[in-house]
Amino acid sequence: MAKPSAETFDKLLDHEIEQATTWQNHAINPDRERNYAHYLGLPDGKEVEGRSQIVSWDVFEVVESALPSLLDVFLSGDNIGEYEPTGVEDEQFASQATDYINHIVKKQNPGFLIFNTWFKDALLAKVGVVRAFWNDADKVTTEEYTGLDEMQLTQMLQQESVEVLEHQVYPDEQDAMQREQLASGLMAMAPEAAAQAQQQLAQPPRMLYDVKLKITRKKGQVTIRNVRPETFLVSRRACSIYDSALVGQYATLRRSDLVEMGIPKAKAFAVQSYDMNAHIAGAESMKSLADDETESLTDDQTFDKAMEEVTLFEGFIQCDGGDGIAEWRYVLRGANMTLKNEESDGHDYCVITPIPIPHRVHGLALADVTAPIQATNTALTRQYLDSLYLANNPRTYVNMLAKVNLGDLLDNRIGGLVRGNGPMMDAVSPLVTNMVAAPALQGIEFMDTRREIRTGITRYNQGLEADTLNKTATGVTKIMTASQQRMQMMARIMAETGVKDLFKLLLKLVCKHQDRETTIRLRNEWVPIDPRAWSDEMDATVNVGLGTGDKSETIMNLQMIINEQKLMMQAGSTMLDPSKMYNAYSALLKAMNIKGLDKFFNDPAKVQAPPPGPPPPLPEQILADAQVKIEQMKIDGQREKAEADRRIAEIQLQMKEIELKIKQGELQLKAAVAEREQDRKDFEAQNRQQPPAMPQPQPGAQYE
Repeated sequence: MAKPSAETFDKLLDHEIEQATTWQNHAINPDRERNYAHYLGLPDGKEVEGRSQIVSWDVFEVVESALPSLLDVFLSGDNIGEYEPTGVEDEQFASQATDYINHIVKKQNPGFLIFNTWFKDALLAKVGVVRAFWNDADKVTTEEYTGLDEMQLTQMLQQESVEVLEHQVYPDEQDAMQREQLASGLMAMAPEAAAQAQQQLAQPPRMLYDVKLKITRKKGQVTIRNVRPETFLVSRRACSIYDSALVGQYATLRRSDLVEMGIPKAKAFAVQSYDMNAHIAGAESMKSLADDETESLTDDQTFDKAMEEVTLFEGFIQCDGGDGIAEWRYVLRGANMTLKNEESDGHDYCVITPIPIPHRVHGLALADVTAPIQATNTALTRQYLDSLYLANNPRTYVNMLAKVNLGDLLDNRIGGLVRGNGPMMDAVSPLVTNMVAAPALQGIEFMDTRREIRTGITRYNQGLEADTLNKTATGVTKIMTASQQRMQMMARIMAETGVKDLFKLLLKLVCKHQDRETTIRLRNEWVPIDPRAWSDEMDATVNVGLGTGDKSETIMNLQMIINEQKLMMQAGSTMLDPSKMYNAYSALLKAMNIKGLDKFFNDPAKVQAPPPGPPPPLPEQILADAQVKIEQMKIDGQREKAEADRRIAEIQLQMKEIELKIKQGELQLKAAVAEREQDRKDFEAQNRQQPPAMPQPQPGAQYE
C-alpha cells in the first residue's frame, strides 16, 4: 500500500480534528461551561428583579475540600513515584532513576503547581491533562558589554554560540595619559629607565571594546505543562487514551515561538489560525469566564507581526505509513498548511479523571455530580431569604377611602408618621403570607446530606462542626472512614492512570534524549546522574495510601509496628533486618509530613559494609590445626611442669638455707650467752679473793 500523499494526509487530519471538536462541543463542553460557572458563583439566569439573587457555592466547596487531600496523597512524601527494575541489570539504576525523575518533577518543573492545576481540572472539567516533552529549544539572549580589553573580549568570543552583533573600538584614556607622561619625562630619565620607557611607547596603544553579543544557550531538558481541558482533543471513537487515533490540543502560539521551534519564518508568518468558533460554538473556559472585560487588540490591530498569536492544532495521529500498519505521527497544523509532520513513537499526554466511566476517555467530575445540588440549594436559599424579607417587610392592604398618605406609608423611618382619616384598622392591614424559612432550611440540610453521600466530601473532613449528624466517636469514625475510602479510591485511580503514565513518559524521555552526564543536588550532596545506561522499560510505582486517612491513627499504628520490630531485633528474630526498620521509619515520617528521611536515618542499603573476612578453613585443615594445638598444649604442659618442679626445688633449697641460718644463729646466740655467763662468774670469783682497800688520807685534810 502506497504512503498517503500530503494532501490526503491533511484531509484525514482535518476530518479527525473536526469530528473530535464537534463531538466535544455537543457532548462535553456544555457540562464544562456549567461547572465553571457554578465554581465561580456566577448568576444562573433565573434571577428575578426585587428578589434574592444569591448563588450557592457547593461546587467550589466540594472541589476545594477534595483538592488538599488529593495533593497530600501524592506530595506529602519525598518521592511521588518510584521505579522497579525489570531485570538484574536494572537493579543498580532503579533507585537513581527514582531520585532523578522526582527531581525533574519537583525541582526542574513547578511540580506542586502542575499537580494542583492537573487535579483541579479533573475535579471541574471531567479530565485533567498534562503534557511532558523534551524541550531542546535554544534560549537566545542579547547582552551588551562596555570597556572590555582585548583579552576579555577574546575569552568571551571563545564561548560556544556567541555572535557579535555590534562593536565599537576606542583607545583607553588611562593608557593614553600614561604615554603622554612617559614621553614628556623621557629626557629627564636615567638611560636605563629611558630605554624601558621607549620600549613601552613602542608597544601599540591599549584599545577598549564596546560589544553587543547574541548568545544562544542550548537548554535540553524535560518540560511538563498543563493543558486546558477545553482545548484537548481525542478521537470520538476512543474508549481510552491508549487506543485513540487522535490525541492533541489547540495551541495558541506567537509567530516568534514558531520561528524559535525551527519553522521557517515565511511559513511561520503565513500560517493561518484554526477557527475554533466554527467547531466550538459558544464554548467558554474558566479562564475566559474569570477574565475581566478589558479591551484587547485584534489580529488586524496587532502592530508587531512576530507577537501575533495563531491557534494551531498540535498533537499526534495514527495513520498508515505505507506498510499497512498504523503509526504515530507528530503534527503541527494550521488552517492552511501543515508546519510539522514527523514520525513519533507515541503521544506525550497524560490524562486523569476522578470518576471513570468504563469505555470512555471522559469520566465524571465532582463538579458534575454537585452541580444539580447547587442549583437546588440556590433555589432553596433564595426562597429562604425571600421569606425572611417578606416577614420583615410584608405587603400591605390600603383602604383608599381612608385617604392614607402613601408617601408616609412607604417611608420606613423609625418613629415615622402615617397620615390618614379614620381608624387605622379600617385603613391599612398587612397581607398574610406563609413563612417558608424553616422548611427551606430543612430542604437545604437535606440537600447538603445528599451532596455528602454523592461526593464523599463530608462536613467532618471539611473541618466543620456537624450539629445535625451523629456526634458519637463511633459515628464520626464510620463517616470519616467511608469518606476516606472514597477519596483513596479516587487517588488510586489517578495514580494508576495519569500519574503512572507521566512517570513512565519522563523516564522514556530522559533515556532517549539526555546524552550527557549531569549533576544534581540530592540530600545535601551533589550526585552525578548518567541516564544513558538506564532502561526505559523499568516499571513505575506511584505511592498512594498515606495522607488520606486519619494521620494520628496511622502514626499510632506505625509506632506499634516499630516497637514490635525492636523487640524482635532484641530477641534475634530472623523475620526482619535493618532495612525493614528503615522502611517503618520512612512510613512514619511520611505520615507525620516530615520530609528528608536522610536527615534522621541512614539507608542500610547505601551504608558501606565492612570488608569481608577470610574464607572459612577446610575440615582437614581444622583437624590438622586441632592436632597441632593439642601437641603444642602437651609440650607447653610439660614445659610448665618442669618449670614448676624447678621452682619447687629452688624454693625447697631456699627453705633449707633459711633453716641452716636459723640454726647457726641459735648456736651463736648460745655461745655468746655462755661466754657472758663465764665472764660474770670470773669477775665474781676475783672479787671474793681480794679484800677491799682502805682509803688514804689526803694532805691538809682535817679529821674530827
